[in-house]
Amino acid sequence: MIGETLYLNLSGTQKHTDQPNRDTGIMQVQLSKTTLNGTFYSIGRDFNLNDAGPTPYFDSRFQAGTLTLTGSIINLSSNLCYGDFDAPNGDGDVDGSDLVKFAADFGRTDCM
Repeated sequence: MIGETLYLNLSGTQKHTDQPNRDTGIMQVQLSKTTLNGTFYSIGRDFNLNDAGPTPYFDSRFQAGTLTLTGSIINLSSNLCYGDFDAPNGDGDVDGSDLVKFAADFGRTDCM
């Protein structure tokens, strides 16, 4: 954070499971601390490492744009009820219906 601007530098790489291609890139994001609106740019390189095929190819890309908040901000420092399990985002209280939801999933080992 510098002043009122939040700077994020993100980098990543991936290998496609259905083809021998790999992608790599870096993105820089600048967001206003108060509005969470801002700008981004992304520079990347895609390449094919197929040893059986033709000469490996390389493809460069550049993207840039603006980011605009289109939802609501959730204040994570508010009074959270960690036991509020019912409804998609809880209903604001911890009661018997939360216990029913918790008990239904108790002991599961396949949760994500």
